Amino acid sequence: MRTRKAPGGHVADVLFTLALFCVFAICSMLVIVIGANAYTSSLDRMDAAFDSRTTLSYIAGKIRQNDAVDSIYLGDIAGIPALVMEQDYDGRIFTTYIYHHEGILKELMLGPDSEAGPESGQSLIPVHSLGMEQAGEGIYRFTCTDSEGLTTEMLIVPRSSS
Repeated sequence: MRTRKAPGGHVADVLFTLALFCVFAICSMLVIVIGANAYTSSLDRMDAAFDSRTTLSYIAGKIRQNDAVDSIYLGDIAGIPALVMEQDYDGRIFTTYIYHHEGILKELMLGPDSEAGPESGQSLIPVHSLGMEQAGEGIYRFTCTDSEGLTTEMLIVPRSSS
């Protein structure tokens, strides 16, 4: 025996299916938007932290590269705090300054008869701030703050000082 559907029953099935599809599409779009926002903020934090870690790693590498007795100390260039490293090349003393100037880590190498200001340094890495201090006999503390406000700290002891 054959049963007959009530008039309009077929339309209700189509409308229910269409409504279910719309709810699914809206939920899918919300998940995509939320995921994209989470990914973007995570990427921004990683970029900021990368700059801090890279800055401190660069400084540590330069200290290790120039590690000799009495060749590394904290000083300044035109009143800006700087890590100062002196190297002897063929009897001539060259001085390298690593410092923070106008939001950028900079490096400047000067010969014995050279003079230059902090703006002359080679721009390396953008950082919000960089702190330098001598934390003890032969111990240096470097503190770097990234654009997100996260502070990273490094203590380093040159081998020549121990």
